[in-house]
Amino acid sequence: MSPRKTKQSTNIDLSKYIKEIDGCDNETVKKLCTITDKNQIAKYLYYLDQHKMLANPPQFDLGTSIGAVLRKPDIERFCEQRMPPLIEPLDKNYLRESASYELRLGSRYRLGDSNQAEWLSDSKKDLIIPQHSIAIVSTYEWLNIPGCLIARWNLRVTMVYRGLVWVGSLQVDPGYQGFLFCPIYNLSDQDQLLIYKDPLFIIDFVLTTPAKDKYGLWELRKGKYSTFDFDRLDEYKIDSAPASSFKELRTNMENLKKDTEETIIELERKTERFQDIILVVIGVIIAALAIISTFGITNTEWKQSWVEFVLIVSALVLSLVAVIIASRKRRNN
Repeated sequence: MSPRKTKQSTNIDLSKYIKEIDGCDNETVKKLCTITDKNQIAKYLYYLDQHKMLANPPQFDLGTSIGAVLRKPDIERFCEQRMPPLIEPLDKNYLRESASYELRLGSRYRLGDSNQAEWLSDSKKDLIIPQHSIAIVSTYEWLNIPGCLIARWNLRVTMVYRGLVWVGSLQVDPGYQGFLFCPIYNLSDQDQLLIYKDPLFIIDFVLTTPAKDKYGLWELRKGKYSTFDFDRLDEYKIDSAPASSFKELRTNMENLKKDTEETIIELERKTERFQDIILVVIGVIIAALAIISTFGITNTEWKQSWVEFVLIVSALVLSLVAVIIASRKRRNN
């Protein structure tokens, strides 16, 4: 069967969806329009309305059987010759020569156990995942999976070598439309930098049994705009157990350090007081010995030795100085 080509960019009337965007109160869609071209978002809304078309069989001969993985030319045809396209927007620079496509990091993300999603853009490209922490990220590409395909995706191997972990590969079911979302865990002992629109994931597509009926996909979702956001993940609070443990350990270590410093300071004060007491005692002992050596124990006659006199005076002065120093330190403490 000969290919039926479609010119998606020129044949689609997006005016209805532009008005819908201008009038909608969904904050995620509004924010996306400031990051991505509004016409691109309008396309996504158009694809959602054309959901039943995903059940239609492809209009070209794949030359493959059920269970076969789509090759690069087949992926291109599903993107360029079919409505809705398999991947939007398609960048051929990320088509692998074999049978897969590299999905890029999208604009929406959530870091750690925060319930507040953040945004990446061309002016804010960097996403840093701290060591032993987790982030939920989205893809830059939008997927329209037809009824005859499933998709399997995972992190690129180069990302795994950097210490990023995501247990996959998860299956994307026939009929799925929207961005893809997943948690990524930084297993390494270093912060990891991800950049907006850089390739992060790898995805391939496998032929399955053809669709026999239309899909009632919306019965499983909250609403039309839920596919743009983390609505399906909001009931879960995901955090990294090691990161939480390290935070608790860090807090305990800081408290222990504080207690230890206070104990050391107190010991230093007690040591200084003990040294002052020893100094006073030594001064008194020296003075007593000088007096005894001068007058004797029973004989009180003055021997008029200037050496002994100087020794007595020095001992008394030393004792007085020690007492004064000890008194001042006690007042300061």
